[in-house]
Amino acid sequence: MKYKEQFLNLIKIMDSDFNWTIDCDLNLIKNEIGENHELYNKKLIPVAICKNKCDVLAYYEDEKKDVFVTIHFKGYKSLPEESPYFEKYINIESALNMIINIYNNLYKQSRYDLMIESEEIKKQKNYSILKGLYSIVPIVYDSLFKMDEYRGELASDNDVELLRIQDLFQFFSSDFPYKIRSIFLLSEIGNYADAGIILRTLTETFFYFKYYIIKNDGEKLFNYVEQNKKSTIKIKDIMEYIAPSYYDTVYDELCKFTHGNPLMVGIFRGNVNGKDKLKHNMYNINLDWFSYILNLSMPLIVGYFSMFKVVYKNNTINTSEQLSKNIKLIEEFIYNDLNERYEKYEGQREIIELYRKIIEFE
Repeated sequence: MKYKEQFLNLIKIMDSDFNWTIDCDLNLIKNEIGENHELYNKKLIPVAICKNKCDVLAYYEDEKKDVFVTIHFKGYKSLPEESPYFEKYINIESALNMIINIYNNLYKQSRYDLMIESEEIKKQKNYSILKGLYSIVPIVYDSLFKMDEYRGELASDNDVELLRIQDLFQFFSSDFPYKIRSIFLLSEIGNYADAGIILRTLTETFFYFKYYIIKNDGEKLFNYVEQNKKSTIKIKDIMEYIAPSYYDTVYDELCKFTHGNPLMVGIFRGNVNGKDKLKHNMYNINLDWFSYILNLSMPLIVGYFSMFKVVYKNNTINTSEQLSKNIKLIEEFIYNDLNERYEKYEGQREIIELYRKIIEFE
């Protein structure tokens, strides 16, 4: 058949792992093409098919010229009208060159190397776009790590409840900058759902520490952490006490990451477009998803600053002019962001109001 001999010659010069064959029947998979698809009713003639997935090289005649296409079938009919996706080529040589390039780059080359390369590219994209954020991030890390050196004297022996809170809080305090770092690093490389899992953990811990700090009840904090029979309150009750409706809205979304909700994981893989939210590209970033994670993470830093000062009433932060200055700079940056988004995006106001309740201590 026309062009099959040419493709067969390609197969002969490629190595034994070249994953294409001329043995294909387009009738098995062409039912994926819906009525609104550009290729609908085209008389597609198959040339070859990829052996490990339903990628097809085909052609059809248009104005007495052969038009070549590679069609990426999924094996099922999906919702987007543009699916299955396809590329056009002006001649068979162009199509064959693309198939060779894909094989050499995606099958012969190490996928690990591609992953490392893509992560670096995604980082650089974020750095170039989010310059304001990355100008403050080093100061955030520096301040968070240094604060533990400025706890000052612990509570007096007769303040038993606060002493117990301090005893547990020291571990949260030491871990906090690493959690923030992990959230940022995962977001930088497009692993937004994974960042959401850590964010959920950090947020939940933040809530129960704040709750028992407000209550000044170190014993019940210990019971809650241990989850023993003496602890009767649930995280939902804690969240409702501090920020009503947070549990059923923001926290519910974060839990979907943690519980492996397939749709959420698929969408927040982060390499999506407006037409097909599940379409993946290893080299793409998604600023909407990154912003989503940042908007739920950054306010916690301000909240941590406030919480630290409440837990360590005798802290010595004010003995360091530079640390005091940096903490104030970070607080201004984050509050300015909250205020700007509150004015600009009406749909974010409810969540911003919730976060103000979460991070502020009276």
